[in-house]
Amino acid sequence: MLVCLCNGLSDQAIRAAAENGATCCKGVWARCGCRPDCGICGQVIRDIVADHHARPRGHAVPAVVLAPAKD
Repeated sequence: MLVCLCNGLSDQAIRAAAENGATCCKGVWARCGCRPDCGICGQVIRDIVADHHARPRGHAVPAVVLAPAKD
């Protein structure tokens, strides 16, 4: 999905920037080689970055969590 029309940034590009260490809009724009223009996308970028950093990375889900409870 296209998030920033001024710079042509997609949600995937924003997630990739977050994966590479961006924690805010300024960091996303810097890692994507662009800069803010109209700023309308700011809140969506912040939400995507926050969502990305809130999700656990590299952790396997234990099998007991996946298995149904036995009575």
